[in-house]
Amino acid sequence: MRKGELLLALVCLVGLGCTAEPPSLRPCVLVVLADDVGYGDPGFRGSGIHTPAIDRLAREGVVIERFYAFPECSPSRIALFTARNPLRRGLAYSVIRPWSKEGIRAEEALLPRAFQEAGYRTALVGKWHAGHGDPSMLPAACGFDHFYGHLNGRIDSFTHHLTHGEDEVDLGLDWQRNGEPVIEEGYASFLLADEAIRLLDAATDEKPLFLVLSFNAAHPPLQAPQELLDRYAAVENPVRRAYAAMLDGLDRALGRVLDALDDKGRTAETLVFFLGDNGASTDHGGANGPLRGGKATTFEGGIRVPAIVRWPARLAPGSSGQVLSVLDVAPTLLAAVGIDPGTRNLDGQSYWRALLAGEIRPHQGLVVATQHRWMRQEALLDPRGKLVRETNVVDGTRRQALFDPMADPGETRDLSSERPDLVKELEERLDADLSLHPEDYVRPTWEAPAGWKPPGDWARATAIPGGR
Repeated sequence: MRKGELLLALVCLVGLGCTAEPPSLRPCVLVVLADDVGYGDPGFRGSGIHTPAIDRLAREGVVIERFYAFPECSPSRIALFTARNPLRRGLAYSVIRPWSKEGIRAEEALLPRAFQEAGYRTALVGKWHAGHGDPSMLPAACGFDHFYGHLNGRIDSFTHHLTHGEDEVDLGLDWQRNGEPVIEEGYASFLLADEAIRLLDAATDEKPLFLVLSFNAAHPPLQAPQELLDRYAAVENPVRRAYAAMLDGLDRALGRVLDALDDKGRTAETLVFFLGDNGASTDHGGANGPLRGGKATTFEGGIRVPAIVRWPARLAPGSSGQVLSVLDVAPTLLAAVGIDPGTRNLDGQSYWRALLAGEIRPHQGLVVATQHRWMRQEALLDPRGKLVRETNVVDGTRRQALFDPMADPGETRDLSSERPDLVKELEERLDADLSLHPEDYVRPTWEAPAGWKPPGDWARATAIPGGR
């Protein structure tokens, strides 16, 4: 690190009015996205799962104690790449199913495209799950120079075939490199690490890398090499055992990537942002610590996820009480490396200066939504409280509650009778935000429409046959 850069970093760390100027050499940027990993599951939270790589990031970086995603996968990923609430696209209530033609709009893909336009090589390694029904929704159209992995959400980690439902119905090979199908042996998490390391090795100061390493772990089907399953033989619950082994495998893969950065002498100048895409499903072995609920709910356990930012050259390690959401990741990363996001209309904001100075800024709030079968949930997170609304879509009955997640992370105490004025205000704001959602939104579906058949080759399937 140059003397001038060291002085700048020290000034920022003590909070003396840093303006977050870009470093003279732009760093590599690595976004690590974990799938269905709960707030309470990393080893540094005391889970008993072996996660030395994630724990290392927690020691060497800034742990974001209150980081929020959306209740399910696809909305979080679209929010990550666009910094716009998926409510606007009608994509907030459901994941993108294999038969869906809806997805991200390429013109809104801020995160990869901004890095691409700034001279970075951009790559996505792993899970996409932001849309595949049209060529304009694919990673290449959204600003990624390189894509290796799978388009859909639920793949077999050994065969790399897409599966569907609890019976894991085989829907064909979903593993590719830049539009070409790849048939290869290996455990998915380990193969993703291999690809990430190759890309990092090729990065240069003149052409730095922006890489999203998007694991399918620990999403069902819960699978891991026997060696990892044996490590958790003492865990009585077989579902938890498999989940733990799968998260262990993710961590082992991540550890290899971090070691590769060490070997290249790039650790200090690489910005790493680790985050989860939604809370863990307790039915599938995950744990959300003291938080209420889990995946596909708007309670804290469904939306508050692990998040860590590490950049040794600029950030002092520790923990932060700054509230951030997945909408804020793109603006924050762009500010960190000095890239102007332009005049785009974004829902997220940059909190880079707050992280750099160890300060806490008020968060602008967040609206999230989900629907599971007949129950629709929506929530508004505000610095003064969190309003959660549940609606039975069959009979129209509704109930809601007001919580203080800061003081009551388990959301055990409904404060609505004590603060009716705040409830009314938050209701009005929630309704206003929900009105952004188009009437013809993507309604949750769990079964394929009649006559739909999966393509034999997902790598080349840019238009899905069959109805919506």
